[in-house]
Amino acid sequence: MSYAIIGFGAVGQALAAMFARKGIEISVASRRPPEALAAQAKAIGPTVTPKTLEDALEADVIMLAVPFWQHRDVAGVRGSWQGKIVIDVTNAYGVPVEDLGGLPSSVVIAQAFSGAQLVKAFNHLPAATLAAAPAVNGGRRVIFVASDDDTGAASVKAGGTTWVRAGLARKTRGGRHARAGTGPELDASDFPGFLQAGAVKMYDHVIWPERYDPKNSAIYALNDIDVKAPAEVVWKLLVEAENWSSYFPPEDQVHILNDTRELMLGTRYSRMTVGFPMSLTVTECEPFRRLAWATTVDGDETGSSAYHGWVITPTDEGCHVLTEETQQGDFFLDILGHKHPGGLYRYHQDWVERLAQAAEAEVANKAG
Repeated sequence: MSYAIIGFGAVGQALAAMFARKGIEISVASRRPPEALAAQAKAIGPTVTPKTLEDALEADVIMLAVPFWQHRDVAGVRGSWQGKIVIDVTNAYGVPVEDLGGLPSSVVIAQAFSGAQLVKAFNHLPAATLAAAPAVNGGRRVIFVASDDDTGAASVKAGGTTWVRAGLARKTRGGRHARAGTGPELDASDFPGFLQAGAVKMYDHVIWPERYDPKNSAIYALNDIDVKAPAEVVWKLLVEAENWSSYFPPEDQVHILNDTRELMLGTRYSRMTVGFPMSLTVTECEPFRRLAWATTVDGDETGSSAYHGWVITPTDEGCHVLTEETQQGDFFLDILGHKHPGGLYRYHQDWVERLAQAAEAEVANKAG
């Protein structure tokens, strides 16, 4: 089976590094001529070969690592995609829902590559993580794979990662007829610490009010991190909202409006986000485990709102912190969806990293 990566930016190069690490021959192509890719391809490894777009598309398995709407340009190069496996690595974050015709982005891609076996994979991890060695601290990195075709899904195994299989959602944005499970020839020892032996149990996620469920929301971000500090330490840093700026400077205008010093169920508070005043109410508070709040924009007449939750899970080395947020309405679509695509993810990533650093520093200071 032959492989090609279309798109040779950060993600395309990370994918090439995955295959080069396993000694697998792979072609790479982009809108630039092959000679423009040669130096970087050589730096990645001898099995990475730049080709023209037309030649690269002769491969059996094609990884689509281009900006979302550029998939149409790639699809138009060939008259038929019959017999091809197309791995969709694109990310439609920031693409207005109406532009997708109410369909999941994977279905839009599948329609463009009619006749191909479609697989959705690799787009849930940052490029730097994809490029890193898949074996970490005794575990293996997990790639989530969505496909209704066994042959297509199995092609992802060539990258040397562990993979977890689900079906594609082909009906509506919220419609799911997925088959959840693991790929063949895997047992519990193949999975990293966050997949528990026997049950393949994932970390808990935010419990969504129906109106804020990601499948009903225009903007969604998930960020998580392992923290070498107890859940109690992380919890204290989260509920003392007026002190967030001590470790995360952008949150320097938070004011609790109730007669309390910490966030708790029902607490109302205000903050400035991207230069706009927000009003927030804590809707879930399970000490040391779960915290969530609903947000409205002061003075906004479009009915825009957001829901932001945190989930803390104890681990052998400390805890795992996961945060998710959904946003709805014209205000958030304009500020983040259109003007700053990906901004919510980047903001939260900075937040969780600084939160982890602060928690670990506190533990170190106590130990010293």
